[in-house]
Amino acid sequence: STTETNFMKKNLILLLYFRDFWHLIILYGQVIHLPEQVICLV
Repeated sequence: STTETNFMKKNLILLLYFRDFWHLIILYGQVIHLPEQVICLV
């Protein structure tokens, strides 16, 4: 049915979005930890 395909498409979009979101969180976390290391050195 069309509702099933639409549901699958939405899930796929969500999966791709969350995958990119996790990459952003990981990158953001690394960026946040960099100043902490600099502060520790100072």
